[in-house]
Amino acid sequence: MKKILISLMAIALVIGLVGAGTAAWFSDTETSGDNIFTAGTVEISLTGDAAVGVVIEDIAPGDTVSAYLRVENDGSLPLWFAGYIDSISVSEPLFSTLWTATVTTDPDDYYGYEVEIYSGPLAGLLGAANALIDDEYPPLPPGQYAGYTLELTLDGPGTGNEYQGASMTIVIGVNAVQSDNIGWDAAKALLTTP
Repeated sequence: MKKILISLMAIALVIGLVGAGTAAWFSDTETSGDNIFTAGTVEISLTGDAAVGVVIEDIAPGDTVSAYLRVENDGSLPLWFAGYIDSISVSEPLFSTLWTATVTTDPDDYYGYEVEIYSGPLAGLLGAANALIDDEYPPLPPGQYAGYTLELTLDGPGTGNEYQGASMTIVIGVNAVQSDNIGWDAAKALLTTP
């Protein structure tokens, strides 16, 4: 009996293996094309007379001179930007304290209106911590531009003879940060960091 039982189990095992080997299921496998993920870019360029360097001579006390700076979004992401005076060099001590600055945004009319965003001492614009930010502006889209007009007035009554022939050189800086997926408070912090 034991031999019959072992024989039956061996036959069942062979039938099971043969059945498993002969069972067929239709199947197929496909692969997709390359899925490419590329990070966007934040890239600005500066144009206008202030970007290449303005040389204005023979300024008399009381005169107002102006320079224009255009910020172009050359990257692929919309961005916010903020301008400031990066450095001031003078040939005579205290010469920079005799200037009043007025900054107007959007002379190119990209946003649909011009607005005076600063009027005060030139030194009030010095450094990224004093960058001019207008949180009412929408982000600047790729391929677009907007700008600033900087007007400087040399103080009439305060400019004495000791400043004849004095010169001042200013360098303008502009910071930019992506506007997508970043809160306005975080963006302002980045725009005002050197």
